Amino acid sequence: MMALERFAGDMCACADADCAKRVSDEMTKWSQEMAQKQEEPPTMTEAEQQQAVEIGTRMGECMQKARGAGTGQPQP
Repeated sequence: MMALERFAGDMCACADADCAKRVSDEMTKWSQEMAQKQEEPPTMTEAEQQQAVEIGTRMGECMQKARGAGTGQPQP
C-alpha cells in the first residue's frame, strides 16, 4: 500500500503529461515486477480494498489534471 501512496503522490506532483506518463510507466514496471515475485495476489481486508480504491481515484484525478483535462487543452 505504501508503494501505491508513493505513486499517487508522485502523480499528484506532476504538472504536465510527460511527468504523468513517466509515473504511469514506473508504476506499470513496478506492478509487473511484483506480479513475477508473487504466486498469488495478497489478500486484502475490506478497509485495505477501500483505501486502494481511494488512492486509485486520487491518482486518476491527478493524472487527468496533469494531462490538461478540464483546462480546454486537447488530450494527447
